[in-house]
Amino acid sequence: MKRKCLYCYEAVDGAQDFHEKCSMEFFGTPTPPVIEYSLDQMDELAKNVVLVALLLESNCLADKEQLF
Repeated sequence: MKRKCLYCYEAVDGAQDFHEKCSMEFFGTPTPPVIEYSLDQMDELAKNVVLVALLLESNCLADKEQLF
């Protein structure tokens, strides 16, 4: 199965994820940035982001209730 660019979905050569032009348009650099996290670390980071968002939302709701 041929790999496809993650930006334009056209075929790419080798192990690339983006065409140079697509990377430039999306990231502003000819090569995409490297994310130096494992999938397990990314999973943990995502859970933390959701937890913080929920905590912030609950604090905002509590603050609104105190106004009335």
